[in-house]
Amino acid sequence: MTLFTGKFTWLDGDIEPLVVRPKTAKKLLSCGDARLYAWIRSGELESYIDGKARMITMRSIKAKIARGIELAAASPNRQLKPLPPQQRQRADAAAKQLEQAEARDNQPPPPPY
Repeated sequence: MTLFTGKFTWLDGDIEPLVVRPKTAKKLLSCGDARLYAWIRSGELESYIDGKARMITMRSIKAKIARGIELAAASPNRQLKPLPPQQRQRADAAAKQLEQAEARDNQPPPPPY
């Protein structure tokens, strides 16, 4: 049985499951209960009940993601827009500070005397 660990690594290694539980599907799709079950009701996600457990197919999850990517590519309003110059400068300064902090943290310790 393949289980989801919460870090998007599967316990069985390279074998990806064919179906997942709603909790895992929500993590994969970055959505909440209401949106997930709305997609199930509308037929955008394939699911079935196995005993008392609802299972959602990975095929339908991948198809949902692919449709979102196609929609974003086709619609200029849904694509990322460049930041205004002032925000770009702040973002660049923050990134530079982060790089400097990481460089300081990755330096080897001084030799003991």
